Formats: sequence, structure tokens, C-alpha cells
Amino acid sequence: MQSAPSVSVIIVSWNARHLLEQCLPSVVATDYPNLEIILADNGSTDGSAEWVAATFPSVRIVRHPENWAFCRGNNEAIPHARAGTSYCSTTT
Repeated sequence: MQSAPSVSVIIVSWNARHLLEQCLPSVVATDYPNLEIILADNGSTDGSAEWVAATFPSVRIVRHPENWAFCRGNNEAIPHARAGTSYCSTTT
């Protein structure tokens, strides 16, 4: 039996803790066996990254120094992905 390919999900966020609180639990609850979740935090000041770190320690956090928006936020996070395939999403 072939194993499932490894996948990294990159979620780009900027001051969107309220959206992360709604969507991240279902992403983390997936039963996909080879999934890595990365939060690319674009310099949030609403406690987003801290909340994710405390609530979902399995989620890797890449902290950007400022709001790099969707494209640069993703591009700067991709090198941190360990999987062979990356899927990029945004909460803002």
C-alpha cells in the first residue's frame, strides 16, 4: 500500500485571530496522515501567533516582521515547509 504524500498547508494571516479561532480547529482535526500546518503570521498585533502557539502547539509558526500580504507572506513561508507539496491559504 502506498503512503499518502506529505503536504504542507500554509495559512497566511494578519490580525485575524477571530478567523483563526473559527477555521484552524477543523484544519488541525483532519485525519490526513502526512500533514504539516504552518501559520505565516504577517506581523499581527492581535495575539494571533501567541494564541495559535498556545492552543495548537503542532502548528509551525513563521513570523514575518510586518504585513507582507498574501504573495510575499506565502513565498517567505514556503522554504520552511518540509513536505513535498504545499497548499497556501489566507485568512485575511
